[in-house]
Amino acid sequence: MTKTHNELVAQRDRVLKNSSERNPVVAQLNNQIEILKYEKLKDSLEAKKKDLPSTEGNRKQLVKYMNGKLNKVQKDSLEIEEVPFSVVEVAPVHKDCKSLSTHSEQKKCTNAVVNKLINKNFNTNLAKSLDLSPGRKQIFAQFIIDEKGNVTNIGVRGPHPKLKEETIRVLKLLPQFIPGKQDGKVVKVPFSLPIVFQIADLKKN
Repeated sequence: MTKTHNELVAQRDRVLKNSSERNPVVAQLNNQIEILKYEKLKDSLEAKKKDLPSTEGNRKQLVKYMNGKLNKVQKDSLEIEEVPFSVVEVAPVHKDCKSLSTHSEQKKCTNAVVNKLINKNFNTNLAKSLDLSPGRKQIFAQFIIDEKGNVTNIGVRGPHPKLKEETIRVLKLLPQFIPGKQDGKVVKVPFSLPIVFQIADLKKN
């Protein structure tokens, strides 16, 4: 289910309490919020056009004004170079998922393939060898699938430099995707994901 503007703002603010604007999750949420702003303005302008006065001269003048506003919004929307994976109209597709019949199925399949590759290749034993406190640990990773479908701009936040290095190594194993599209235009698509693991308390064993 698509989240509302207020829900996205609240989610971003919760993340910011324990993080910063540089957090990949925050960057993605900010992008989603901006896209919803554009969509809301489009809908608002379309609604106003229906309520224009009946006087022909005024109507023509106002229609011209409103169309100008809409054109600017549409232009601004097209100039958004990055659209998050969770909201992009046509998501980047892994080659193993392109035969599926709907965009929704392809999106779910691609997400599953990415997670499977990470789970298969991430060296979980590495965490055991590091001097980390026991408990649940989380790595925040983000990368961009560019207009050619290549994985670029990998960014990682984690509890240890070695875990960041391992995350980058694994993400570089991702293949080239079929690029995503927004309003019929090929766009860069940021992809964010958490990697969660547990550090056992050896003193209790």
